[in-house]
Amino acid sequence: MTRARSGLPPALCIGAALRLTLCIGAALLPGLRVDDGLAATGAAGATAAGTAPPNTAAAPQPKSTAAARKIPVAQLKTRLDLRDPFNLGSGKVRVVAFLSPSCTHCITNAAYLQQILEKNPSRDLEVHVVWVKILDTDSRAAVDKAAPVLKDPRVQHYWDQNSLLNAQLLDAIMFDVGVRMYDIFLLYDRTAKWGERLPRPPYWMHEYRGAPGPWYDAQEFATQIDRALANQPLPKPR
Repeated sequence: MTRARSGLPPALCIGAALRLTLCIGAALLPGLRVDDGLAATGAAGATAAGTAPPNTAAAPQPKSTAAARKIPVAQLKTRLDLRDPFNLGSGKVRVVAFLSPSCTHCITNAAYLQQILEKNPSRDLEVHVVWVKILDTDSRAAVDKAAPVLKDPRVQHYWDQNSLLNAQLLDAIMFDVGVRMYDIFLLYDRTAKWGERLPRPPYWMHEYRGAPGPWYDAQEFATQIDRALANQPLPKPR
């Protein structure tokens, strides 16, 4: 039998090399995330940050949605489709979140927001979640799977397949770059009104590398929601 220089039969050499490759791959994979831009369909640089969120509470584990009730999701067809639902909440504190339905960090942060809502039953608080197509894996089916994470009846869900609101979002937070923004939570007080464009929020948090504003921290965001409900001024994001 012909042997390789290592003294092993060729088949065994190939097997050993394959096992080594798999071991190296297993060591590297935990550091990779699809929402780090590996599957992004947006402009270069449109990636969520790669570090863990600074939330001091234990990360919530989204419950399995296999048997969850189906959450109604409205399809956004124009840039103004969200204006009327937003303005109907005048007099309430409103959160508008832009999330990718297959971004793991987005789902975790959505679960944090659900926890905030469970601890704050105020009827003067409502949430609009805009699920945006950012990654190759984002689809209406992915939205239907992700939406039950935010099951509170004060939450309304939308599917923005064509990123219709992206330009307005970038303008609202004064982020003058050509990227598709996501994993961001805008907080509006009771007086906010949507005119021709998405209004500039008094406060927001995000998990998007390079964007203005503070990194998303669920406890701090809950504190600012309480301030808005108490009609106290919100700090300017830095």
